[in-house]
Amino acid sequence: MTTCTIGLLVFDDVDELDFIGPLEVFNTMDDIAAKTGIGSANKTLFISLSGKDIIGTKGLRIAVDYALFDAPQLDVLCVPGGRGLSRKIHNRELLDWIASKAPECTWIAGLNAGVNLLSAAGLTGNKKLATHWFAQHDFAQAGFRNDKNAHPAYVRDGNLLTSTGVSSGIDMSLWLIGRLHSIPLALATQKAINHQRQPANIALVQ
Repeated sequence: MTTCTIGLLVFDDVDELDFIGPLEVFNTMDDIAAKTGIGSANKTLFISLSGKDIIGTKGLRIAVDYALFDAPQLDVLCVPGGRGLSRKIHNRELLDWIASKAPECTWIAGLNAGVNLLSAAGLTGNKKLATHWFAQHDFAQAGFRNDKNAHPAYVRDGNLLTSTGVSSGIDMSLWLIGRLHSIPLALATQKAINHQRQPANIALVQ
């Protein structure tokens, strides 16, 4: 199996829990793959607008690997939410980068209100989406129109994945491992992190 490159887009006042859950899933999967040989490791990177380190909503300082236009080709792009999102939603440089990066990605993932940034970049038209219940008002106020469905923990529509945030980002990431690598590796990762909730249809992923 080939290594998958996963990019986590971060910005000042990003919600740490939106991406820490998926990061734990991806890193735990790497450990299991290395020990068991049942899959190959992911390469998970932090990307910010300028490449400078950022500080999350709760004060966590994140060491960033790449600026936008230095970032390598990605298999997966993950966009979290957070209070800082409102300062990025009209940033043309960032939105253009997301729009240009998307075609090279096998999967695009919006975590919590991160779906708003994907919508502003033009990636969610006529798609079924999930987002945190608190973010629905901001989504509507921004003028985005979709077949929204905020009830499932996460939703897949084509190669677009969106989740309601925090714990549901873990569910979605486990499902994604099943698609990128294998179901046994996804289930072994779920067991390793002692995640009790069964991601929908994880055992049915083909």
